Amino acid sequence: MAIDVTAHNPKEFQILVAEETVVGTQPSASTFKAIEVDSISMPTYNDLRVMEQRSGTIGRVVNQNDLLSHEEGAVHEFSVSGVWTNELAPILLENALGVETASATSGNAVDNFITLMTGYEHAAFGYADTSSGAHNTVCFFVNGFQDSDVSATGNSYSIPGCVITSLKLSASSQENGGRINFEATAQTRNTLTATGAAKLSGFTDFTTNYKYLANFTEDKKVGNKDVILDSW
Repeated sequence: MAIDVTAHNPKEFQILVAEETVVGTQPSASTFKAIEVDSISMPTYNDLRVMEQRSGTIGRVVNQNDLLSHEEGAVHEFSVSGVWTNELAPILLENALGVETASATSGNAVDNFITLMTGYEHAAFGYADTSSGAHNTVCFFVNGFQDSDVSATGNSYSIPGCVITSLKLSASSQENGGRINFEATAQTRNTLTATGAAKLSGFTDFTTNYKYLANFTEDKKVGNKDVILDSW
C-alpha cells in the first residue's frame, strides 16, 4: 500500500459555530457562522476505557473485544482560536458569560451590552430544553476537506451542546494589524458519533468585520499622563 503524502495545514479546516435553540441538537446550516481560524485542536473524547477482561489460557492475550469503551456521559473538549468579528462576538460572549446581550436600553441594562448583576447565577438547563438561546449552548461544526483525495461526505463532525469554559481575547498593535484575536475552549457531554457527517453548505462565511485595538477610543491616564493602548 502506497504512502499517502497528502498533508493539510490547520488553517485549511473550516470551523463553524451556531447558537442552539434545542440544547444538544445541531441547528440548521443557515444559522452557522464561519470562523477565520488560526488553530484548532481535535476533540478530546475522555471516554471511560476498561481492560479487565481476559482471553487465552497461557499468558495474557488482548483481543479487540477485551477493551470496553463507555462514551456516554464523558466530557468532550474542543479548542479553537481565530480572529474576532462582529458576527462571532454575540455568540461566543453570551455563551461564555451566560447572559444575552440587551436588545434595548431598560433599567440598568445598556443596549448591546452584557450586564452581570451582583450575585448573578446561570439559569439551570438540561439536554433537549428548547429556546436555550446563545447563553446556554452552542454547536461547533468541523467542516471537512473536499478535494481529489477526500470525499465530500463522511469527513465532517458535529459537536453540539457545547458550553464555553474558557474565552480569551487578545490584541497587539504590533501583530495582525491590531486585530483582536480569541482563544476558546468548550465542553459538551453530548455523545459524539464516530461516523463522519456530510459537509455543510449554506452557512455564513467569515467576514472582514474585524475589531481592532484602535476601536477602543476612551481616553486613559496613568499618573495623570495620557497613555496609548499598545496590547492587552
